[in-house]
Amino acid sequence: MTLTIQAFTCPRCKRGEFRSLPGTDGKAYCPWCGDAVAGGVAPGSDPPSAPEGAAAPVVTATLDELLERVARNAPEDAVRALRERLADLNRKREQAESDLRQELDKKVLIKKAVMEEVGRLGSQMGETKVRLKQTEEEHQSATSEMFRVKAELEKEREKTAELSASRASLEAELEERRKAVRELKDASDVARRDAEQMLAHLDKSRATSAAELAELRKKIASYEARLATQKAVEAELNSLKPRLRDQQRLEKERAEFQEKASTLQTAVGKKDERIRELQLLIKTLGERLNDLSSRHP
Repeated sequence: MTLTIQAFTCPRCKRGEFRSLPGTDGKAYCPWCGDAVAGGVAPGSDPPSAPEGAAAPVVTATLDELLERVARNAPEDAVRALRERLADLNRKREQAESDLRQELDKKVLIKKAVMEEVGRLGSQMGETKVRLKQTEEEHQSATSEMFRVKAELEKEREKTAELSASRASLEAELEERRKAVRELKDASDVARRDAEQMLAHLDKSRATSAAELAELRKKIASYEARLATQKAVEAELNSLKPRLRDQQRLEKERAEFQEKASTLQTAVGKKDERIRELQLLIKTLGERLNDLSSRHP
Protein backbone atom coordinates (compact mmCIF):
# COMPACT_ATOMS: atom_id res chain seq x y z
CA MET A 1 0.00 0.00 0.00
CA THR A 2 1.30 3.50 -0.91
CA LEU A 3 2.01 5.98 1.82
CA THR A 4 3.80 8.67 -0.15
CA ILE A 5 1.97 11.93 -0.84
CA GLN A 6 2.47 12.69 -4.51
CA ALA A 7 2.27 15.85 -6.64
CA PHE A 8 -0.27 15.95 -9.48
CA THR A 9 -1.03 18.37 -12.31
CA CYS A 10 -4.46 18.33 -13.95
CA PRO A 11 -4.13 18.46 -17.76
CA ARG A 12 -7.69 19.69 -18.10
CA CYS A 13 -8.07 22.75 -15.90
CA LYS A 14 -4.33 23.49 -15.65
CA ARG A 15 -4.78 25.32 -12.36
CA GLY A 16 -1.36 24.28 -11.15
CA GLU A 17 0.21 21.50 -9.06
CA PHE A 18 -1.60 19.91 -6.12
CA ARG A 19 -0.55 17.19 -3.59
CA SER A 20 -2.69 14.22 -2.69
CA LEU A 21 -2.56 10.58 -1.66
CA PRO A 22 -3.09 8.43 -4.75
CA GLY A 23 -5.84 5.87 -4.86
CA THR A 24 -5.50 2.14 -5.48
CA ASP A 25 -5.32 2.87 -9.21
CA GLY A 26 -2.54 5.44 -8.69
CA LYS A 27 -4.83 8.37 -9.53
CA ALA A 28 -5.95 11.37 -7.51
CA TYR A 29 -8.95 13.66 -7.97
CA CYS A 30 -8.32 17.25 -9.02
CA PRO A 31 -9.62 19.61 -6.28
CA TRP A 32 -10.74 22.16 -8.89
CA CYS A 33 -12.46 20.24 -11.68
CA GLY A 34 -12.88 16.80 -9.99
CA ASP A 35 -11.26 14.76 -12.81
CA ALA A 36 -9.08 11.72 -11.95
CA VAL A 37 -5.43 12.64 -12.56
CA ALA A 38 -2.57 10.16 -12.94
CA GLY A 39 1.21 10.52 -13.01
CA GLY A 40 2.10 12.12 -9.65
CA VAL A 41 5.65 12.57 -8.19
CA ALA A 42 6.88 12.76 -4.62
CA PRO A 43 7.01 16.30 -3.24
CA GLY A 44 10.49 17.75 -2.95
CA SER A 45 11.93 15.33 -5.53
CA ASP A 46 12.72 16.12 -9.11
CA PRO A 47 10.93 13.97 -11.63
CA PRO A 48 13.25 11.84 -13.69
CA SER A 49 13.98 13.04 -17.14
CA ALA A 50 12.03 11.27 -19.84
CA PRO A 51 11.68 11.63 -23.56
CA GLU A 52 9.20 14.16 -24.81
CA GLY A 53 5.69 12.72 -24.82
CA ALA A 54 6.56 9.93 -22.31
CA ALA A 55 4.85 9.74 -18.88
CA ALA A 56 7.05 10.40 -15.79
CA PRO A 57 7.53 7.33 -13.52
CA VAL A 58 5.90 7.37 -10.10
CA VAL A 59 8.34 7.24 -7.14
CA THR A 60 6.76 5.27 -4.29
CA ALA A 61 7.90 3.38 -1.14
CA THR A 62 5.98 0.38 0.24
CA LEU A 63 5.14 -0.22 3.89
CA ASP A 64 7.03 -3.52 3.99
CA GLU A 65 10.24 -1.95 2.75
CA LEU A 66 10.00 0.77 5.40
CA LEU A 67 9.39 -1.83 8.15
CA GLU A 68 12.36 -3.94 7.01
CA ARG A 69 14.60 -0.88 7.10
CA VAL A 70 13.39 0.04 10.61
CA ALA A 71 13.63 -3.61 11.88
CA ARG A 72 17.27 -3.82 10.92
CA ASN A 73 18.14 -0.76 12.96
CA ALA A 74 15.58 -0.74 15.84
CA PRO A 75 14.48 -3.10 18.67
CA GLU A 76 11.37 -5.29 18.43
CA ASP A 77 9.27 -3.09 20.80
CA ALA A 78 9.97 -0.08 18.71
CA VAL A 79 9.10 -2.03 15.56
CA ARG A 80 5.84 -3.23 17.19
CA ALA A 81 4.99 0.30 18.29
CA LEU A 82 5.86 1.55 14.85
CA ARG A 83 3.68 -1.14 13.29
CA GLU A 84 0.78 -0.13 15.53
CA ARG A 85 1.42 3.49 14.81
CA LEU A 86 1.56 2.75 11.08
CA ALA A 87 -1.64 0.67 11.32
CA ASP A 88 -3.35 3.53 13.11
CA LEU A 89 -2.02 5.98 10.54
CA ASN A 90 -3.14 3.61 7.78
CA ARG A 91 -6.64 3.50 9.22
CA LYS A 92 -6.68 7.27 9.51
CA ARG A 93 -5.32 7.54 5.99
CA GLU A 94 -7.99 5.18 4.68
CA GLN A 95 -10.61 7.15 6.59
CA ALA A 96 -9.16 10.37 5.21
CA GLU A 97 -9.09 8.85 1.72
CA SER A 98 -12.69 7.74 2.15
CA ASP A 99 -13.67 11.20 3.38
CA LEU A 100 -11.65 12.73 0.58
CA ARG A 101 -13.30 10.48 -2.01
CA GLN A 102 -16.69 11.35 -0.59
CA GLU A 103 -15.81 15.02 -0.76
CA LEU A 104 -14.50 14.52 -4.30
CA ASP A 105 -17.66 12.62 -5.22
CA LYS A 106 -19.66 15.47 -3.78
CA LYS A 107 -17.53 17.89 -5.74
CA VAL A 108 -18.06 15.82 -8.88
CA LEU A 109 -21.82 15.83 -8.26
CA ILE A 110 -21.71 19.52 -7.53
CA LYS A 111 -19.63 20.01 -10.66
CA LYS A 112 -22.13 18.02 -12.73
CA ALA A 113 -25.00 19.96 -11.19
CA VAL A 114 -23.15 23.20 -11.84
CA MET A 115 -22.39 22.13 -15.41
CA GLU A 116 -26.02 21.16 -15.91
CA GLU A 117 -27.13 24.45 -14.40
CA VAL A 118 -24.61 26.28 -16.57
CA GLY A 119 -25.92 24.39 -19.60
CA ARG A 120 -29.49 25.17 -18.61
CA LEU A 121 -28.59 28.80 -18.01
CA GLY A 122 -26.75 28.84 -21.33
CA SER A 123 -29.81 27.42 -23.03
CA GLN A 124 -32.00 29.93 -21.23
CA MET A 125 -29.56 32.66 -22.19
CA GLY A 126 -29.76 31.50 -25.83
CA GLU A 127 -33.54 31.48 -25.65
CA THR A 128 -33.41 34.87 -23.95
CA LYS A 129 -31.15 36.17 -26.71
CA VAL A 130 -33.56 34.82 -29.32
CA ARG A 131 -36.52 36.38 -27.48
CA LEU A 132 -34.54 39.60 -27.06
CA LYS A 133 -33.76 39.61 -30.77
CA GLN A 134 -37.41 38.95 -31.56
CA THR A 135 -38.37 41.71 -29.13
CA GLU A 136 -35.90 44.09 -30.77
CA GLU A 137 -37.25 43.17 -34.21
CA GLU A 138 -40.81 43.65 -32.94
CA HIS A 139 -39.74 46.95 -31.37
CA GLN A 140 -38.15 48.06 -34.63
CA SER A 141 -41.25 46.95 -36.51
CA ALA A 142 -43.47 48.74 -33.98
CA THR A 143 -41.25 51.86 -34.27
CA SER A 144 -41.49 51.74 -38.06
CA GLU A 145 -45.25 51.22 -37.81
CA MET A 146 -45.48 54.11 -35.34
CA PHE A 147 -43.55 56.40 -37.71
CA ARG A 148 -45.76 55.24 -40.60
CA VAL A 149 -48.91 55.88 -38.56
CA LYS A 150 -47.56 59.30 -37.56
CA ALA A 151 -46.86 60.11 -41.20
CA GLU A 152 -50.35 58.95 -42.21
CA LEU A 153 -51.84 60.94 -39.31
CA GLU A 154 -49.93 64.01 -40.45
CA LYS A 155 -51.20 63.46 -44.00
CA GLU A 156 -54.75 63.04 -42.65
CA ARG A 157 -54.33 66.28 -40.67
CA GLU A 158 -53.11 68.05 -43.80
CA LYS A 159 -56.03 66.59 -45.76
CA THR A 160 -58.40 67.68 -42.99
CA ALA A 161 -56.94 71.18 -43.08
CA GLU A 162 -57.25 71.24 -46.88
CA LEU A 163 -60.82 69.93 -46.66
CA SER A 164 -61.63 72.55 -44.03
CA ALA A 165 -60.19 75.26 -46.30
CA SER A 166 -62.06 73.79 -49.27
CA ARG A 167 -65.25 73.63 -47.20
CA ALA A 168 -64.84 77.26 -46.16
CA SER A 169 -64.17 78.24 -49.78
CA LEU A 170 -67.17 76.21 -50.95
CA GLU A 171 -69.36 77.74 -48.27
CA ALA A 172 -68.23 81.21 -49.34
CA GLU A 173 -68.83 80.34 -52.99
CA LEU A 174 -72.20 78.82 -52.08
CA GLU A 175 -73.14 81.98 -50.22
CA GLU A 176 -72.14 84.05 -53.25
CA ARG A 177 -74.17 81.73 -55.48
CA ARG A 178 -77.13 82.02 -53.14
CA LYS A 179 -76.77 85.78 -53.21
CA ALA A 180 -76.59 85.70 -57.01
CA VAL A 181 -79.66 83.47 -57.09
CA ARG A 182 -81.53 85.88 -54.84
CA GLU A 183 -80.49 88.78 -57.06
CA LEU A 184 -81.52 86.87 -60.17
CA LYS A 185 -84.80 85.95 -58.55
CA ASP A 186 -85.42 89.58 -57.62
CA ALA A 187 -84.48 90.66 -61.13
CA SER A 188 -86.76 87.97 -62.54
CA ASP A 189 -89.61 89.17 -60.34
CA VAL A 190 -89.01 92.75 -61.43
CA ALA A 191 -88.82 91.69 -65.09
CA ARG A 192 -91.98 89.63 -64.71
CA ARG A 193 -93.82 92.56 -63.15
CA ASP A 194 -92.55 94.86 -65.90
CA ALA A 195 -93.67 92.37 -68.52
CA GLU A 196 -97.08 92.06 -66.90
CA GLN A 197 -97.41 95.84 -66.78
CA MET A 198 -96.36 96.12 -70.41
CA LEU A 199 -98.79 93.39 -71.41
CA ALA A 200 -101.56 95.15 -69.49
CA HIS A 201 -100.64 98.43 -71.18
CA LEU A 202 -100.61 96.69 -74.55
CA ASP A 203 -103.98 95.13 -73.87
CA LYS A 204 -105.36 98.51 -72.81
CA SER A 205 -103.84 100.18 -75.87
CA ARG A 206 -105.23 97.42 -78.07
CA ALA A 207 -108.71 97.90 -76.58
CA THR A 208 -108.48 101.67 -76.98
CA SER A 209 -107.20 101.28 -80.52
CA ALA A 210 -110.00 98.85 -81.32
CA ALA A 211 -112.60 101.25 -79.93
CA GLU A 212 -111.10 104.16 -81.83
CA LEU A 213 -110.94 102.05 -84.98
CA ALA A 214 -114.59 101.13 -84.63
CA GLU A 215 -115.41 104.76 -84.15
CA LEU A 216 -113.39 105.67 -87.19
CA ARG A 217 -115.11 103.02 -89.21
CA LYS A 218 -118.45 104.45 -88.20
CA LYS A 219 -117.29 107.87 -89.16
CA ILE A 220 -115.95 106.59 -92.45
CA ALA A 221 -119.31 104.93 -93.11
CA SER A 222 -121.07 108.14 -92.32
CA TYR A 223 -118.61 110.02 -94.48
CA GLU A 224 -119.25 107.59 -97.32
CA ALA A 225 -122.97 108.16 -96.92
CA ARG A 226 -122.30 111.80 -97.37
CA LEU A 227 -120.91 111.60 -100.85
CA ALA A 228 -122.72 114.63 -101.78
CA THR A 229 -120.76 116.71 -99.46
CA GLN A 230 -117.30 115.78 -100.93
CA LYS A 231 -115.54 118.75 -99.52
CA ALA A 232 -116.82 118.07 -96.10
CA VAL A 233 -115.76 114.47 -96.52
CA GLU A 234 -112.33 115.52 -97.77
CA ALA A 235 -112.04 117.91 -94.88
CA GLU A 236 -113.13 115.16 -92.58
CA LEU A 237 -110.69 112.81 -94.24
CA ASN A 238 -107.96 115.36 -93.84
CA SER A 239 -108.87 115.60 -90.21
CA LEU A 240 -108.84 111.82 -89.96
CA LYS A 241 -105.41 111.41 -91.55
CA PRO A 242 -103.54 112.46 -88.41
CA ARG A 243 -105.63 110.04 -86.45
CA LEU A 244 -104.85 107.35 -88.97
CA ARG A 245 -101.20 108.20 -88.59
CA ASP A 246 -101.71 107.96 -84.86
CA GLN A 247 -103.42 104.62 -85.38
CA GLN A 248 -100.50 103.41 -87.48
CA ARG A 249 -98.12 104.68 -84.85
CA LEU A 250 -100.14 102.84 -82.20
CA GLU A 251 -100.04 99.70 -84.31
CA LYS A 252 -96.31 100.11 -84.67
CA GLU A 253 -95.95 100.68 -80.92
CA ARG A 254 -98.13 97.66 -80.29
CA ALA A 255 -95.89 95.58 -82.54
CA GLU A 256 -92.84 96.95 -80.71
CA PHE A 257 -94.49 96.18 -77.36
CA GLN A 258 -95.23 92.66 -78.54
CA GLU A 259 -91.60 92.25 -79.64
CA LYS A 260 -90.38 93.60 -76.30
CA ALA A 261 -92.79 91.27 -74.49
CA SER A 262 -91.43 88.33 -76.52
CA THR A 263 -87.86 89.40 -75.71
CA LEU A 264 -88.73 89.74 -72.04
CA GLN A 265 -90.38 86.33 -72.04
CA THR A 266 -87.23 84.85 -73.65
CA ALA A 267 -85.05 86.60 -71.05
CA VAL A 268 -87.38 85.38 -68.27
CA GLY A 269 -87.11 81.82 -69.68
CA LYS A 270 -83.30 82.10 -69.75
CA LYS A 271 -83.29 83.45 -66.22
CA ASP A 272 -85.57 80.60 -65.10
CA GLU A 273 -83.19 78.12 -66.76
CA ARG A 274 -80.24 79.82 -65.04
CA ILE A 275 -82.12 79.64 -61.75
CA ARG A 276 -82.73 75.90 -62.24
CA GLU A 277 -79.02 75.40 -63.05
CA LEU A 278 -78.02 77.33 -59.94
CA GLN A 279 -80.49 75.31 -57.84
CA LEU A 280 -78.99 72.09 -59.26
CA LEU A 281 -75.50 73.41 -58.51
CA ILE A 282 -76.57 74.33 -54.97
CA LYS A 283 -78.01 70.85 -54.52
CA THR A 284 -74.75 69.28 -55.81
CA LEU A 285 -72.65 71.49 -53.52
CA GLY A 286 -74.87 70.60 -50.57
CA GLU A 287 -74.49 66.88 -51.30
CA ARG A 288 -70.71 67.31 -51.61
CA LEU A 289 -70.57 69.22 -48.32
CA ASN A 290 -72.67 66.52 -46.64
CA ASP A 291 -70.32 63.86 -48.07
CA LEU A 292 -67.26 65.74 -46.81
CA SER A 293 -68.92 66.24 -43.41
CA SER A 294 -69.71 62.50 -43.16
CA ARG A 295 -66.11 61.56 -44.06
CA HIS A 296 -64.51 64.00 -41.65
CA PRO A 297 -66.74 64.59 -38.65
